[in-house]
Amino acid sequence: MRPVAALALAALLAGCTAERAPDPAPTPTATVAAPRTLVAADLDPATLGPRVAGMAVEDMTVGGHAAPLARVSAFVACARGMTACDPAVLPEGTIYTYFLTITPAPPAAAPVASASTVDPAAPAEAPAELVGMNMAAAGFNGAVGFAHAEAAVALGKEDALGVTLDQNRLIWRVTGGSGWTPGRPVTLWWQSTRPPAGQAAAYRLEYAGQRADIRAPFPAEDKAVERDSPR
Repeated sequence: MRPVAALALAALLAGCTAERAPDPAPTPTATVAAPRTLVAADLDPATLGPRVAGMAVEDMTVGGHAAPLARVSAFVACARGMTACDPAVLPEGTIYTYFLTITPAPPAAAPVASASTVDPAAPAEAPAELVGMNMAAAGFNGAVGFAHAEAAVALGKEDALGVTLDQNRLIWRVTGGSGWTPGRPVTLWWQSTRPPAGQAAAYRLEYAGQRADIRAPFPAEDKAVERDSPR
């Protein structure tokens, strides 16, 4: 065999026997669901039935250093037509409606900034006004809303609140109207197939540049899925 042909054959055989390096395995990344806008239904008192005993919060003050930030009332009710709303005897899957009524107090006077620290060209931004959950809405069945008539009086527009679901936590945010008038209540509600497990700091109020946690009836958190250990 000629030397040139032998070299060509050797190179061809080397190319056939060389193994291609495997592609690196893709690194898994957690998928985070984007916030989802929900349809906020009106509150119909005619659909309410008996309340869960021992869970009511009546005219509780929250937040504020010099003065309270708001007054809060809350309760949990079953559907109309039921004779009692006792989670101890009701079947699994019973729908419970959670209510939260918030009445903002007049905001405390803010300290006056000196003229040297004020930028006249800086735009004035109104602080966010919202009520959000600090905990996941366990058992949430998709039904949520607020009292439209109260919103019309307190916010200047009956659909001034927008509701979103972010990482399974509900947020009621002021998105229209003329702002939340102090002393004017708004009732928020949502439904769950889980009964209240007690009172927890499950909500937060952000109003007039301040924040306060709200203790109110709330269902127990979802339990982590238990997996069998490998044998």
